[in-house]
Amino acid sequence: MFAPYCGGLPQEQALLKVLPLLHQGLLEGHRQLEGGKGHAFRLSWEPVRAPLTACRCDLTFPNAPSLRYSFEVPAHQLVQWLMECSPEANTIDLPERCWQWILLEQDPLVSDAG
Repeated sequence: MFAPYCGGLPQEQALLKVLPLLHQGLLEGHRQLEGGKGHAFRLSWEPVRAPLTACRCDLTFPNAPSLRYSFEVPAHQLVQWLMECSPEANTIDLPERCWQWILLEQDPLVSDAG
């Protein structure tokens, strides 16, 4: 059901790798910053089954327990972000456009067009 929203057949393998993670409801990673510093993060969400269902998410930082971002995105958007993560890499990070959306409350695709 997610394939039409997440790149179709060319992205099928990446989508299949992410679906178990989607049902798990948790991604722990590290946001690398300039100068070699970074922040550990934890993104959690309520598992959903349909791509257009609103998915409630929480982004927290273990080293800053009072800092929390709660938001909703269509489930297919979350899946696309997860597909862009590299679980095989040494450090898992969310894609830049995800951080822009969460922290700046702007969709880079919309702001680039305007």
